[in-house]
Amino acid sequence: MKIIHTADWHLGNRLMDRSRVKEQGEFLQWLLELAAKEKPDALIISGDVFDTGTPGEGTREMYYKFLSQADENGCRQVVVTAGNHDSVAQMESARPFLGRFHCHLVTRIAAGEEEKGLLEVYGEDGEVKGLICAIPYLRPAEVAVPTEERDEEGNSLSYRLGVSHMVGRVGQLAACWKEAHPGKPVVAMGHLPVLGVERTRSTRDQLGTIEVVSGSLFSQSFDYVVLGHIHKASDPGSGRILYSGSPLAMGVDEAQYKHYVFVVEVGEKLDVRAVEVPTFTDFEQRRCMNRAELDEMLGEMLRKTGEQTAPIWLSVQYYGGDLTPNELNAIVRRKLPEESVPCIITKRALEGAVPATQDSEASDSLSNYTPETLFERRMGEYIAEHPGMEGQQEKLRGLFSEALSEARS
Repeated sequence: MKIIHTADWHLGNRLMDRSRVKEQGEFLQWLLELAAKEKPDALIISGDVFDTGTPGEGTREMYYKFLSQADENGCRQVVVTAGNHDSVAQMESARPFLGRFHCHLVTRIAAGEEEKGLLEVYGEDGEVKGLICAIPYLRPAEVAVPTEERDEEGNSLSYRLGVSHMVGRVGQLAACWKEAHPGKPVVAMGHLPVLGVERTRSTRDQLGTIEVVSGSLFSQSFDYVVLGHIHKASDPGSGRILYSGSPLAMGVDEAQYKHYVFVVEVGEKLDVRAVEVPTFTDFEQRRCMNRAELDEMLGEMLRKTGEQTAPIWLSVQYYGGDLTPNELNAIVRRKLPEESVPCIITKRALEGAVPATQDSEASDSLSNYTPETLFERRMGEYIAEHPGMEGQQEKLRGLFSEALSEARS
């Protein structure tokens, strides 16, 4: 059985506060062309199709247009599961017409309903090619089991045990199916983080946290496990439980590595081929301590525009105290051609501030902050960008304190 494994599209995602509809559409067109070339038995999308539970009309239209064209481009079956970012109700609203596109959608599975996610895949001759066990993101309210067990840090194991029971039951069904179909492969889908997998900053910052589970819960009944949620692709040679990663960078940190879609042959042997997704937009985040570093960076960006065709979205954090935000933006915009660098965001940092290191940024998450520290951080950024507001700090602190006290009461 031949499949294309992809996940974490996050359609509707915005970066640098800009719409990404153009590059998302370019990716979907590229994927259609890949499908036409590879002609897979199934295209598998393992969760987080959308970035939010309320995608805009244009985002939904882009997705449905893709599904309507997929079977015309060689995909005999499309299998989609909901991720933690996807709204079950929103995705279910399209179910009445998905059958016309040979699309099988699984948004929710409760205990005792495991067979809902089982889908036999057929070849052009009508022969069974294999089985797909589609497991969507398992929400705690649906699978958590009562237990007093806790991990070493004192966290309840209720959710992890619930996920283990659910995947175990699906594994039992898969084993029974394999007995009835000797030699036919079984592929499982999941949307969750497995122990030991590297997470990017953007993955952590996304809404909807998921507890980490052990990869051992996926039994040997599954010949390949299609995973979503982690945005960095697995090494395709590292085993049968793999993440394809997000096809597009969901944050500037994710633009620092390559993105893939996996073409997988599952049979007597497992063959996973990573197909690199083209760079449709190049995201650059730069810090400059003074004018000399700013001029050097602009020269580098100018050279880069002559070496590549992908547009550059540039974010500049300036730590020198000699430029106003308007002056900084004018210098950068004057130096770089708009057709090559259509998006520029400039920020003047507080004078004397020290830029965070890449390592400290990678560990930055909401769990490290209180409401007060988050407020102080954002107020500092705002004042740095709006000269003349320095005298309003105490007034802003007072208003925030009142609002926070009311919220907590």
